Amino acid sequence: MWRLCVDGRPHRPVHQGGSCLEVLDRYPAGVPVRDSKVPHGPALVFGPAARSPFVSALKAGFASA
Repeated sequence: MWRLCVDGRPHRPVHQGGSCLEVLDRYPAGVPVRDSKVPHGPALVFGPAARSPFVSALKAGFASA
């Protein structure tokens, strides 16, 4: 089951231009991540070594667009 990935910062609702990521738990090949506004769209799958730098970059604001 997909769940919202919350990083502790306040999020605006999607209808107000907010953005959230969803992650899929217990996926054997890694950690799938997708845009919550596009639930039937593509997902990125991160292995354990790549997930931590990706999350750190998001928290630092490098992926905001």
